[in-house]
Amino acid sequence: MQRHPEQIALQLPLRRNTERHFWCSKTQNIVRVIDLLRKVTSGRSCIPSSQNRHAPVCFGEGKEWKMAASKVKQDMPPPGGYGPVDYKRNLPKRGLSGYSMLTIGVGVMCFGYWRLFKWNRERRRLQIEELEARIALLPLLQAEQDRRQLRMLRENLEEEAVVMKGVPGWKVGENVFHTDRWVAPLTEELFNLRPREELLHKRFGFLWYV
Repeated sequence: MQRHPEQIALQLPLRRNTERHFWCSKTQNIVRVIDLLRKVTSGRSCIPSSQNRHAPVCFGEGKEWKMAASKVKQDMPPPGGYGPVDYKRNLPKRGLSGYSMLTIGVGVMCFGYWRLFKWNRERRRLQIEELEARIALLPLLQAEQDRRQLRMLRENLEEEAVVMKGVPGWKVGENVFHTDRWVAPLTEELFNLRPREELLHKRFGFLWYV
C-alpha cells in the first residue's frame, strides 16, 4: 500500500517532535541520576516519593553510612596469631664436596689399574706354566701316538695278508710312496680295514662336542 506524498509530509513534523521529546526525557533522567549521586556522596540523599513525585524523601542528613553486619561467621586467626612463616631455604645436606669426590674417584681408578696390572702378570705366569707343561708332556704324548699307529699298522698288515693271499705278485706292506723316508700314514690308510664308526670318530670326533 503506497502512501500519498502529502500524508508523508504531514507525519514528518510529528515524528520529529516525538523523537525530540524522547531525547529530552532521557537527558532529564540522566541529570537527575547525577544529582542524586552527588547528594549521596555528600551525606544527604533525596529520593522522589512514590505518592508524590515532586515531594522528595531525604535521608542520611549529616549521618555516617555503615554497612549491615554480616550473619556469616568469618574465619579469624587463632588466639595469639599465626606462627612465624618459614621462608628460609630448606635444602638437604650436600655431603661430600667436589674435591673429595674427585679424590675418591682418582683413588678408585688407581686401585683398579693396580689390580689389572697385577692380574695380567699372574695370568701371563699361568700361561707360561701351562705352555711349559705342554712342552714337557709333548714327547710322551707323541710316543704314545706313535706306538698306537705302529700297533694299528701291524694289525692292518696281518689283515692285508689274509685278504690278499690269493692275489699273485702282491707284496704285503709295500710302501705307497717311492721314498725311503718315513711318511706318517694317512687316516684312511690306518682305518681302511676297520669299522666305519672308528673312521668317522677319528675324523669328526671332537667336532661332535662343539
